Amino acid sequence: MKQRKLLNVANDGKCWKHNYWHNEALKFAKHIYSSNSIYTFIPKNASQTMRYSIDIENGIWDVDCQKQWTTKVSSNNVFSPTLQYQIRNNYAFVILRCPFSRLASAFLDQFIRRPHIYITHQHKEGILKRTLDPTFRNYVTFERFVKKIQSNWRFFTGNAHWSPQVQFLLYENYDDYFCIEEFSHVIKTLKEKINLKVYDARKISKHGIDGLKKISIPNSHKLNMKDIMAMKEIGEIIDPKSLFNEELYDITKNLYRNDINLYKSKVGEKNLMF
Repeated sequence: MKQRKLLNVANDGKCWKHNYWHNEALKFAKHIYSSNSIYTFIPKNASQTMRYSIDIENGIWDVDCQKQWTTKVSSNNVFSPTLQYQIRNNYAFVILRCPFSRLASAFLDQFIRRPHIYITHQHKEGILKRTLDPTFRNYVTFERFVKKIQSNWRFFTGNAHWSPQVQFLLYENYDDYFCIEEFSHVIKTLKEKINLKVYDARKISKHGIDGLKKISIPNSHKLNMKDIMAMKEIGEIIDPKSLFNEELYDITKNLYRNDINLYKSKVGEKNLMF
């Protein structure tokens, strides 16, 4: 087994169990029992597919089950490794994503389906979901979304689908840093190294924009949610890259500078959107 160096060790002399940043990262760590491996899942980075696969591998879900799998099956803290296995395990990995692509995906997929999270920095089941004024969908655009992230720290860090990827890291170094843009390599490597079979959960979860036709539209950063929803209903979606004008590119680059540097240093630059 390997001895790991935890990333968020310092805690100002306070009790270890009150180490906030470590405990937050731990919520997104999954212990894969058969190989004694630790996977850090980052929302919008193939996390549903990986969680589904680990649920099967760890024995709490049958791939042939006729019931619908959901993210609630293994929600946060299910399969969280104990401190012993956090520090000593055989293998640790994380899957990164181009920060520009991840932010666009968060808006086009997660945000469009759950607009009430624009108003509340924390998602609470049902809050504003039924009372939200339908005209609100005419208001929110990608431009407004990004600028709210820029102006509101709690909104920026309070939702796992667009909070910085560096917040999720449990270790100073992982054995493998993968990227979602080369997911076939992830599947092949995990099978070879820890005998983990990856099952594609996109059709099960019905999330993502992979199956939609990408359309580049001028000034698409000003299209509202209602317009985008209408596109999705006919099998189309805005090309994520076309959402960024020069101003929004600069804002995103500054907000996610640490994520961009992490991505460049661990998986290279060729798959960055810009």
